[in-house]
Amino acid sequence: MRFYGEVLGVEGDVRETDDGFVVTTPSRVHFTLLRGEPPASMGDFHFGVSLADADVSVKVLDPDGYVVEVSWDAP
Repeated sequence: MRFYGEVLGVEGDVRETDDGFVVTTPSRVHFTLLRGEPPASMGDFHFGVSLADADVSVKVLDPDGYVVEVSWDAP
């Protein structure tokens, strides 16, 4: 949670569940972080966060090794 909030700026109401956390952003997007190891059937996994302009684009690994892409995408 600290990585996503402090580094990526994910904000919203946080609800803890038996499996992890659910963040509901102000625009009502649900961002879910689960505890434990991902199942082998998930294969390669990454997600992206859109930026307002093309000046910055980066891929980083979160503390658990998941790829997080922060980039601009043309409309």
